[in-house]
Amino acid sequence: MNKEDLGDLIRTKRLNKLMTQKALAEKAGLSRSYLAEIEKGTYNISALLLFKIADSLDVDLNFFMKK
Repeated sequence: MNKEDLGDLIRTKRLNKLMTQKALAEKAGLSRSYLAEIEKGTYNISALLLFKIADSLDVDLNFFMKK
């Protein structure tokens, strides 16, 4: 999956959970601006950060791998 598609998937899941960028960023331990760049597909993210985001969204890491 490319970084743009991953960012879209993170954004979609966050919005489905009715979470703001700020709320997800705080829960995952990163800044809101960094999360915004991830959602736009600007940055590649590490497996550890993806795990933190998945955990913060209450989804299994495989949710992001099977798309």
